[in-house]
Amino acid sequence: MHRPKIKQGDRHTVHKERISFLRVANFSESGVRSALEALMLPSKPVHLSHSHGEMQGPVEFYEKVYAPSFL
Repeated sequence: MHRPKIKQGDRHTVHKERISFLRVANFSESGVRSALEALMLPSKPVHLSHSHGEMQGPVEFYEKVYAPSFL
C-alpha cells in the first residue's frame, strides 16, 4: 500500500485515522477482536519488533498483545 507523504502538522491526525478502527471499538474485548479480525487475514503472519515476536493472524495477535490488558 502506498501512503502519501504526511505534512508535519498532519502527522497526529493521520496516525489517529490509521488506528480509527480500534478507537471506534472503544477498546472493549469484543470490539477489539472484531476490529482485528476485519483488518487481518487469519493466514498472514504478524511481525512485531517487540518482545511478542512473530504471530499468526488476528486471533494469536489479540491473545498475545491485547488480552493481557483485559485481565
